[in-house]
Amino acid sequence: MNYDLAAQKTKQRILVMGDSGFYFPFLDNDQTGTGLLQATFPDKEIINAANWGYSVDDYWSQWKEGLKYTEPDVIFLQSSGEDIANQFFTHRLKFSRHKDLVIPTESEKRFYSSIKK
Repeated sequence: MNYDLAAQKTKQRILVMGDSGFYFPFLDNDQTGTGLLQATFPDKEIINAANWGYSVDDYWSQWKEGLKYTEPDVIFLQSSGEDIANQFFTHRLKFSRHKDLVIPTESEKRFYSSIKK
């Protein structure tokens, strides 16, 4: 997003959440999917909360920590099978919003040790 979100909702709000599929890395704001949506529907307010590498735990923490206060009327949540793999601790240590809370399970440690050799 290239503008500040008004505290008072004046238009229907559409919240977009996800990972790089909705983050649109390497594109100018007006060329992203959310930028094109905003241009197509100027009577709506499009909020892009997606971020590269985010996964299910990040979407949930974003919602609990503040996105719920945007009072969206519609939510687009982009998810893929990759989100399951992204729960592995090595990915979460790199991309998670809460890296300090990432603790590998015993089975993750065993698996990681077996492929690291």
